[in-house]
Parts: sequence; C-alpha cells; structure tokens
Amino acid sequence: MKERMITRTIVNSAVSVKVYDETTDEITSTVLDIQGKFSDDELKKRCENRLSGSSFKVLKIMNVETTEKLYAMPESTFMLYAVEVPARNSKEEEEEG
Repeated sequence: MKERMITRTIVNSAVSVKVYDETTDEITSTVLDIQGKFSDDELKKRCENRLSGSSFKVLKIMNVETTEKLYAMPESTFMLYAVEVPARNSKEEEEEG
C-alpha cells in the first residue's frame, strides 16, 4: 500500500530592490527572497525588516517574481516532526463571539 503524503504549496517572491549602501555611499540592486505574496507596500516593509541592522536602505522595488512550488512528505515523517496546535475557529464561531 502506498503511504499517504502531506502536501503544502509554498509561495516565494523574489524581490529585486534598489538599495542605498550608507557605508560606500552607493546605490545598488539586490534580490531578496520573501516567502508569500504581498502588495508592493507590504513587500517594501518586509525588505526593510530583512535589511534592518545593515548599512542598506531600501529605495525602491524594481521587480517581483512570484513562484509557487508544491512540496510533499510522507505522513509518517510529518507526524514525527509535527506540533499539535489548537483548532482554528470557523467563521461562524468568530461572527457569534
């Protein structure tokens, strides 16, 4: 019998950003990988957070390439590493509460 698989689709955004390097006083471009799909404003915030503490400051988002990949693992492996979490509330329960 074939073992059941647990699957998950992961969205990744490769964000090409123009940055200012305070150390060298130069403007350069770099690509940051951000998991998820977001608006330009949210992507800019996430890029700024990723670069916080460095000498780089985000100036502008130049391009975004979003890809989706499907990942899978055997259910037995998933159960070895999974952590139980509380059940999510249904929308009906949230509206009542």
